[in-house]
Amino acid sequence: ASGHLNLSVNNLQKISRLVIYNMIGQKVMEKELNSEDDYHIDISTLKNGPCIIRLEDKNGKMLYAEEMLIAR
Repeated sequence: ASGHLNLSVNNLQKISRLVIYNMIGQKVMEKELNSEDDYHIDISTLKNGPCIIRLEDKNGKMLYAEEMLIAR
């Protein structure tokens, strides 16, 4: 695996932040997003294992969340 997360979004919902949490609720990454539709995010520093990806608006309201497995 490359250690990168490719994310494509339809930014009609005004997504402004990506936050990744480990499975015990600790924030392991936070990235501000601009108005693009495609992002290439370096996750090579994250440990292998399950995590939760959360996309938020500028007020911190969750717009989308999904579990992801990091495996290299």
